[in-house]
Amino acid sequence: MADAIAILFDSDDEAMLCLRNLREIERAGQVSFSDTAVIARDAEGKLHVKNELDSSTETGMTVGAVVGALFGPLGLIAGLVGGAAVGSSTGNGVDDGFVDEVEKQLGPDKSALFLAIKEANADALVGALNPFHGRVIRSTLTPDAEEVLNLAMQ
Repeated sequence: MADAIAILFDSDDEAMLCLRNLREIERAGQVSFSDTAVIARDAEGKLHVKNELDSSTETGMTVGAVVGALFGPLGLIAGLVGGAAVGSSTGNGVDDGFVDEVEKQLGPDKSALFLAIKEANADALVGALNPFHGRVIRSTLTPDAEEVLNLAMQ
């Protein structure tokens, strides 16, 4: 089971910048996400959600595309769609209730980053969060682990 973390930022773009930094350590093999999402509320109070494909959906689409390519253009399309459906049905992502609860705390010109982490090098994760100023507002982590992340983002 993945650890779920929601981090609140005081600007509407900082969560996306933080996610880009985390993707760098993911490419280096230091962390593995099952899902990520960024939610930002603009000055008028409108909510903007930027949800990426989770790893299982991406894997399902890739396998579906390869299998579908064997059967021509229509097979490729069917393989992509079918693979995405199978991959997304595994349910590894950020829980909708978790997202709804954090949305209620999100004020104007603020953003939140949701992470579902399968595994991580704690030092690399802390280092990637260090340049940013956020705070963990909800997680499935232990209180001690939450405190370490919050100290890193001061």
